[in-house]
Amino acid sequence: MSQVAVDGPGDAGASRLIVDAPVNYGVSGAGVFDVRTGGLIGVVEGFSTARVMAQGPTPSWYIDVPVPGQTLVTPLTDIRRFLGEFEQEGLLPP
Repeated sequence: MSQVAVDGPGDAGASRLIVDAPVNYGVSGAGVFDVRTGGLIGVVEGFSTARVMAQGPTPSWYIDVPVPGQTLVTPLTDIRRFLGEFEQEGLLPP
């Protein structure tokens, strides 16, 4: 884990985790685990991308590439809170 960003003061649990592990397209929803304990930390939400464009005044093409070190993770506490709102907290072990 490289960062924990808190959205604002008084927002208990309103945080995002950012990990520096490289990811590829299609990994959203995959688990992120603590290497020491094997416990689930959160779920991959997505990753930041950078747009690389062709040269010229009106580029005819572009490609979005993942930015290393910018993998966004939804923390397990947020997932538990969400499941609790729909009375589904039993889907995750304590």
